[in-house]
Amino acid sequence: MKRNLSEVEERLLALLRENSRISIQEAAREIGTSRITVSRALESLSLNGKIINYTVTLSDDLRDMAIIHVNSMDGISQEDIVEYFSLIDGTYLLITYFEDLLKFTDLTIRDVKIARLRSPGMSPGRTVNIHCDYCGKIISDNPRKFSINKRTVYACCPTCEKGLKNHARNV
Repeated sequence: MKRNLSEVEERLLALLRENSRISIQEAAREIGTSRITVSRALESLSLNGKIINYTVTLSDDLRDMAIIHVNSMDGISQEDIVEYFSLIDGTYLLITYFEDLLKFTDLTIRDVKIARLRSPGMSPGRTVNIHCDYCGKIISDNPRKFSINKRTVYACCPTCEKGLKNHARNV
């Protein structure tokens, strides 16, 4: 059963996607709530399996990758795979380091692509219950996110973004 996330949990996830090392205190300030609320939200996200892990990505981990399209994952060691995708047609896309490519000699390989650089996306990810800080509407697509007085705020459209900025100037 999919659990709906609270507004605080959604906003915390958006912050963690940008910087998984953000402190509880800083996250509370940016969300506009207490440290206890953020701490409880983080614990809930971890316990309910929404957050799977926290990881460090080294610059070397993003270079010289091979993308392999294979029919089956049989006989592939998990240590040789950086990431993989199970496709709708029952095949797989594997991402591995270029230097490990020769380890996949026993596979039926459909295609191989070599990438010089892997760049993690800057998408805020899927948002479900983040509300516009101006009109209160649930933001159904990528929110307009910016900072006002060291607090992260969200707007659903250019009009609401302008309204929030004007309000901040007048306060």
